Amino acid sequence: MFGYFSVNDDWLFLRQVEAFAKGNYKLSAEIDPSFIMQGLIGLLWGKVFGISFTSLQVLTFLITVIGMFGFILVLRELNIKKEVIALSAILFFFNPLIFTSSFSFMTENYYLTFFIFAVYFYLKFLKDENKLRNLLIGSLFMIMASMVRQVGVLLGLSLLGMLIIRLKIRQGERSLYWQTATILIFLAGSFTIPLLWPTYGNNRALILLENTRGRINLILLSIHYLPLFIFPLFYTLRAFLRRNLLLSAILFTLIALFLYRTDVFPVGNVLYLEDLYSKSDFRSNFSIFDNILFKITFISLISLSFVKVLLYIKAHFKSIKLDEIDRFLILTTLLNYGILFVSSDFYDRYLLPSFTGFFILFLKKTVDIKLNNAVILTSVLLIFISVTLQWEHISQSKLKWNQASMLSGKTGLYRQIDLNDTYTNYIITKIENDYTGLITRRSFEKRCFVQQYTTDSTKTIFVGIKKFDDYILSNFITNKKPLGVKKNTEIPRIKNNLDKLTYNQEYFSLLYNLVGKRAYVGSWCLMPDST
Repeated sequence: MFGYFSVNDDWLFLRQVEAFAKGNYKLSAEIDPSFIMQGLIGLLWGKVFGISFTSLQVLTFLITVIGMFGFILVLRELNIKKEVIALSAILFFFNPLIFTSSFSFMTENYYLTFFIFAVYFYLKFLKDENKLRNLLIGSLFMIMASMVRQVGVLLGLSLLGMLIIRLKIRQGERSLYWQTATILIFLAGSFTIPLLWPTYGNNRALILLENTRGRINLILLSIHYLPLFIFPLFYTLRAFLRRNLLLSAILFTLIALFLYRTDVFPVGNVLYLEDLYSKSDFRSNFSIFDNILFKITFISLISLSFVKVLLYIKAHFKSIKLDEIDRFLILTTLLNYGILFVSSDFYDRYLLPSFTGFFILFLKKTVDIKLNNAVILTSVLLIFISVTLQWEHISQSKLKWNQASMLSGKTGLYRQIDLNDTYTNYIITKIENDYTGLITRRSFEKRCFVQQYTTDSTKTIFVGIKKFDDYILSNFITNKKPLGVKKNTEIPRIKNNLDKLTYNQEYFSLLYNLVGKRAYVGSWCLMPDST
């Protein structure tokens, strides 16, 4: 599952760890998150296991597992039932965004792990304020989270809010002043360390208010992500659907239409039901997930679960009581979600802290969760989607990077190979030996191309499935594409150049093999091999 390839922006983070290893601790001008703590951890890991994409991917996977155990500790602290903890931990780990980030060197899972442990110790402190060490340890994790992503300070602000409320209620208690002073000191550290850390170019520690225009639409489209990743648990709730038949039907229809029109996952640059990281050059390709029958089934399951949770909230709303821990979790979730209105960028993976806070709060307030067949089956479905999409991405990426390397060795070309922007950026900075992020990466005419393609099955059963899908799409409904995706029409396509392929490798694909297709990665050059 690991390999020599970059995912998204982690080529930049690997280069930064390489800079650290050479004694250069200045951050690249291109790095937006604070990154410092992740870079130092990568440096220590690299001294033992080497610095490479594969090595750092393994490190991230281990960090994610540690974060999952931290999540389990939080739930145990809240006295959640063991069987619920077990399933919740599985749903947490196989959350498509968390699972995908586990096989990269992106900042999300490092930040999330420190975030979770800060929450854990802060919860212990709120339950027993006499144990000041929990405040100190939690605040250390808050600083470490801030040294990965600047928004880690929001954890400290959430706890500060709770302490201010305590001060208003219990005026005159000296211990509360000491506790408040302590968190203020740690907050100051969380702000100043990223701000003062040396960097090339302008310091990017404060990156708010850069791209707020049009953000509200994206924020509203992403609200359903928080419950969507735990929708299997909603099937355990008693919602009395038959007693509320008309309301249930209306809610189901509205939710299903929204999910269909936005293609379930409308926001970001990572998660799409059809294929991961497909926004920049999306092309619809019939697969186990990219077909109307699966989408309708999946949307129906999600919609029914959402109806159940909404009716459950309606039935229990008046009896809901919030304690201090609830308020802390609500404030943490809202702050991490609200900051997205003014952050420099907004991607689906930025929702993970809010998702985690929402997940913990849901489990704490929903005491009658009981596992049943519907919960298990829908959980298996969600896990299958995560694993299938990730398997596809890794299988493709390994072959693409390997073929690009072979093409370079065969032709002597590097910058002229078209794979994706990540590959191009990494190769150019490596050739230029640049760690500053200040060089201009010149564009070269692409001469060689590496792409994925599939071939259709001739077996009767698979031909029939495809014809059924085409019939439904032609006569009744359209297959919605991910929101805002683009189709690159400027580069030649592999299916028009199959006779020119220099390399052509088939790979095992759950996404396509399960509908009878065969999947390949091929590459070719529009030049003689000897050039």
